[in-house]
Amino acid sequence: MMLKRILFIAFLFPISLLYAQTDFRQGYVITNSNDTLYGEIDYRGDLLMGQVCKFRTNKNDIVSYSPYDIAAYRFIDSKYFVSKDISDKKVFLEFLIKGQMNIYYIRDGIGDHYFIEKENMPLTEMPYEEGIRKIEGKEYFYTTKQHLEILNYYMQDAPGVLEKRIGRLKKPEHDNLTKLAEEYHYAVCTDGESCIIFEKKLPLVNVAMGVVGGMEYFRTGVSSFAGGTLLNFWMPRANEKLYFRTGLLYSKYKDTYEDMSQGHLNIYKIPLMIEYVYPKSVIRPKFAYGPDILICKYTSADLVAFMGGVNIHLDDSICFSLEYHTDFTSIFYTIPEQLFSHSLLVSFNFRF
Repeated sequence: MMLKRILFIAFLFPISLLYAQTDFRQGYVITNSNDTLYGEIDYRGDLLMGQVCKFRTNKNDIVSYSPYDIAAYRFIDSKYFVSKDISDKKVFLEFLIKGQMNIYYIRDGIGDHYFIEKENMPLTEMPYEEGIRKIEGKEYFYTTKQHLEILNYYMQDAPGVLEKRIGRLKKPEHDNLTKLAEEYHYAVCTDGESCIIFEKKLPLVNVAMGVVGGMEYFRTGVSSFAGGTLLNFWMPRANEKLYFRTGLLYSKYKDTYEDMSQGHLNIYKIPLMIEYVYPKSVIRPKFAYGPDILICKYTSADLVAFMGGVNIHLDDSICFSLEYHTDFTSIFYTIPEQLFSHSLLVSFNFRF
């Protein structure tokens, strides 16, 4: 019972800390009277940033602006949000590209929504759905095509080559819509003016590799050196703070089993964890949770792991890491049952 209480508290603490954290970045707001105020804006997920702008000019004075309070806000050299009327209410739409044709985006509780706008033509959503339908007892995957009809209507003055590109746009997304709008702009623009893509380009996937070492302490009191390599896969366009963590960790369990050659077990673990890393400052807290795949000749178990630690950044591509891991036997790799081992690890991580 005590173990479960400790686990519950340990699990809730990082979650509450994550919700409490802010990520203020340099930016500005544009008031309804067209004045520009410079300061810092809290950088959150798309769902929240479509509803509120948390702005400060000093650390003790945070103002929350709704889409009714200001005309727009922007992070320096990054995302730009403008207040627009959608379905009889105002929201902040992310302005993806401005040119002969404008593209906007918002995420809400239903999902992703993209909008198109053009001079003398209204702001219009490009709806898209996909899913499974049952027809005569059989399941079929379907996708809607209404977004293609709207794009063709708004771009009817485009050269024929763009019509083919529209036809290949299966699902509206940031990249394909921005690229299509950019090509359209330069195909029909007659005054030589450039279009504006607001958010700086982020890599689709980034990989960091870590060389790790430390000590692992098993439930039975046996301890062993632990080492290996870790890989962190980062998809900044999806979420700048979440990583997928995997790799291979090795340790030895020394004991006196009669059927054990050389008196020890070779233990390998493959983590499959979701990791959160705070994105700012030199020292960045991090937390991770997920299954550990145990590979061992004489035993097997479903393990689930918790990790807490800090990354200490030496520069943009190299960091030193301190981590504390706990592994538990579990039910279906999710519900902890009994402590298996805990580890203190250090690592050097290199981002490619």
